[in-house]
Amino acid sequence: MDDSECFTAYCELCRKLNVFFGKYIAAYCRNCQQVLRRLPGGECYKLTAGVFPGCCHRGAGDIFRLEGVESGSKLSDGITALLQKARNDRMKTMEAFEPLYELENCRTGERLVGEHCRYFGTCGCCLDELKGPLCINFICPPIRDDLLEAAGDDGWIVGPEHDFLGIYQLLSLLGTVSKIRWQQEAAAFDSRLSKLDKACERFVAGRRQKSLYDCFCLAA
Repeated sequence: MDDSECFTAYCELCRKLNVFFGKYIAAYCRNCQQVLRRLPGGECYKLTAGVFPGCCHRGAGDIFRLEGVESGSKLSDGITALLQKARNDRMKTMEAFEPLYELENCRTGERLVGEHCRYFGTCGCCLDELKGPLCINFICPPIRDDLLEAAGDDGWIVGPEHDFLGIYQLLSLLGTVSKIRWQQEAAAFDSRLSKLDKACERFVAGRRQKSLYDCFCLAA
């Protein structure tokens, strides 16, 4: 596969994951401050300025490493170059916005100032199918716990904490294997994603809720 084919395959993977995230994970991200309270020692914060980005802090969208695969593993230079070009073209059409945000600790009154990812705006991420590997791989522990319960504690479907759905392992093959081998691996991934999607769908329907977030964060 040449760089153009690999880039197309990468974007297609992002689109599939965007659909899943939209159905089951986006609500968690929109209510990140509440989800954070589920972590050990989680504090209550209120937003006093800007847009709270959750995990999308400065630089997150430009990390192309494939963590946990092997030392130094990352997206190929060819894919990264095409990804960056497409991003730059898209950013030219985007309105500039203030990257800073401020939180106040509800208990102590302490104020924290941070800076979100340059692709993150008032409506969330503007990258769509141009997200980076970290963006489509990372889920926080509360989300993983809920997905694991929805999947009947099937850790293989959800994947390990450091590699959601085995995305990093899959991406490590892109550009290093034949087109036929990639299509086989991509089909296996599609099957895995479909199983998790259906498991979540059954779980939500069985509890007569609107979303996975509602099941665990509102109905609890």
